[in-house]
Amino acid sequence: MTKAEHTPGPWKYFETDNGFSICQHTPKADYHLAEIEGLDDQAKADARLIAAAPDLLLALKAVVAAADTYTSEMAEAAIQNGWADDDTTIVVNPNPVISACRTIIAYVEATQ
Repeated sequence: MTKAEHTPGPWKYFETDNGFSICQHTPKADYHLAEIEGLDDQAKADARLIAAAPDLLLALKAVVAAADTYTSEMAEAAIQNGWADDDTTIVVNPNPVISACRTIIAYVEATQ
């Protein structure tokens, strides 16, 4: 199985005659990705959320990386200061927010 790849960002949205279009924005052209029907506030909010997806994924990955770095540094400090022995296993950060971030990343990057 290979890792699923999404269309790279940035993604943008714009209003059409009957809804909103979400496109990959490049210097050369905009490539259509999806269409949201309707011009109401909810349709516009949906279009904004979908267009933000690549940036949201990057932000989630940054949060997880920062948490992993912090957890690793704290475990190393505990060993160096004698608060834990050298056999201590560095565990994955159990914070429920970080766990939720990991779950979302795994869902987005699921293999086919």
